[in-house]
Amino acid sequence: MKKAAIAVGMLFVLVALVYCAVIAMAGNGREAIAARWRTLESDEAFAAKFPPVREKNDVAARLEAAALPLGIGLMPKPEMDLLELGAIDTKRFGEFRSAADGWVKTVVESPDDSIAAPPEEVTRYLADERVAIDGLLAILDEGRAPLWPVIDEGPASLRPLPNLMGQMQLTRILAAASLEAERDGDRERAWRCQRASWTVARGTLSRPEMISQLIGVAMSRGVAGVTRKLDGPVPAWFHELEVFDFQRAMLDSCRAEWSASEEAVFGDEFVEEMRASARSENANIGDIVRDVAMRPFIRWGATEMERVTVEELLKLERAEPCDIDSKAISASIESKVSPVARRLAGDFLPSTPTAFSRVANARIAIEGTAKIVALKERRSANPEHSWPVGAADLTSSRCSGARWRYERSEDGSIRLAFDGRVDLPPGFRGYRIPNEFVGR
Repeated sequence: MKKAAIAVGMLFVLVALVYCAVIAMAGNGREAIAARWRTLESDEAFAAKFPPVREKNDVAARLEAAALPLGIGLMPKPEMDLLELGAIDTKRFGEFRSAADGWVKTVVESPDDSIAAPPEEVTRYLADERVAIDGLLAILDEGRAPLWPVIDEGPASLRPLPNLMGQMQLTRILAAASLEAERDGDRERAWRCQRASWTVARGTLSRPEMISQLIGVAMSRGVAGVTRKLDGPVPAWFHELEVFDFQRAMLDSCRAEWSASEEAVFGDEFVEEMRASARSENANIGDIVRDVAMRPFIRWGATEMERVTVEELLKLERAEPCDIDSKAISASIESKVSPVARRLAGDFLPSTPTAFSRVANARIAIEGTAKIVALKERRSANPEHSWPVGAADLTSSRCSGARWRYERSEDGSIRLAFDGRVDLPPGFRGYRIPNEFVGR
């Protein structure tokens, strides 16, 4: 009996030592991750990038009201849920979107600057809603981005998000309106629509969440795809799109996501969840005990996953677009994290590698568009309205090992093509903007 008691006591001591060791390893890993992030930027400088926004600004509020007649809700979901049934004519907008998506995709993915005739549903919708679209443009002409609340208090899972899908839908309308205006010879309106899309994207890109960054990158790629179809003098605002640091913005978003993950793993939210489970009518004591007992191990697993992921992310700070390979990044993370830690933690930021591939695609698409519009400007400045014979100054790229090849044929047509490779992440959706341009 005495031996059994000693054995039980030793077992308890062993379990306690294991628990303490696991908790210590998780805590040390947490501090190590924070220190690695600080090599990029101090905590204070990082926090200043995402100041709390308690209320939507007036641009967002006016934009919400202006978008309703178009069949688009821009309000955050809690506000959308309070709208009266039928307040938004989603069916009519859905019919337009079904027709517009295919048309815009076809136009944007063609390597020349031709614009096919839009479907009747698109033409009719844009004509019927011309006044409402003009109202949107008038608001966004001011150049101030719409901002919705960014709150850094309370559980991350309950912090408000704007209606990001509504913003994407808005830019769909603006893309269609821009292409139709260019086709009709109204170049001023075509460029206004694109500036409006970039203004909306700027607001989305100012947020800390990765999903907001991904939507902002997608909207910016859309601007690049449509803009290369436009003629006329290039407005000054387009330079903002050219120089915007999408890669650093995505890194900052990853740091914000890590902070949210850290809060979920180490914060008080877990304790509150356990208390709520215990108070529930269907409380399962066994499940609660299991969750509490596994907590230190989950913390350790999550910390290990985060530590390796952060190390890989920091390598991307100055990576060139052509150097980013989502599969290689994922494989490197997987090889450096033990199977036990992966099983305990689950996936930490599973979309991280593909997020940077999307950024790389956007950067090269925007780079190509900048060169295309520059060529068009030179053609317009030529009294004979012909393409330049050479364009040696437009051949460089952000990818040091790649170039943009410019060729002019005897018949006066040109071809600008990128000879580098940019990773296309698995399951990629959106416009496949060609890395070449053919001008006639």
